[in-house]
Amino acid sequence: MLARYRARLRHRRLMVAAAHLVRSATRETGQPHPADLIALAFGRRLTLDAAEAQRYLDAVRAERGHRITHEEGTR
Repeated sequence: MLARYRARLRHRRLMVAAAHLVRSATRETGQPHPADLIALAFGRRLTLDAAEAQRYLDAVRAERGHRITHEEGTR
């Protein structure tokens, strides 16, 4: 039961971090990269790999109605 709670809490924290990055993206900075989410998550004492970070960013973009595009070489 505690493991489920921790998994839900981790998921919620990562979604909030990804939403922050997507929301703060501007034309000058462009869309956030998985490395941006990894760095932000590390500051919040969470760890994830690039593939998982990309999935979280994609989930937030889809939730907000943004296009999901992947640059060459990132996937």
